[in-house]
Amino acid sequence: MRIGSAIACIAVGAILTFAVTFSVSGLDLTAAGVVLMLAGTLWLCLETSLFAPQRRTIDSAGHSPAPAPYDTAVRRPTAEGR
Repeated sequence: MRIGSAIACIAVGAILTFAVTFSVSGLDLTAAGVVLMLAGTLWLCLETSLFAPQRRTIDSAGHSPAPAPYDTAVRRPTAEGR
């Protein structure tokens, strides 16, 4: 959800920068959109580079968890197996 929030921030900033034609007194919507896009881009970069590796599950020995107990792969018979 964190990556989705960063992308939403970028999208809202792009809408404010390129699609909104009205003005609000005391607020430059184009500048606010650019700031939102930059903040969303920084957020996305930090999320993927710094915070995503912390979410991986690793046991105390540094190993990844075991795969599922069942195999979901479809096995095709080979010429030797017939």
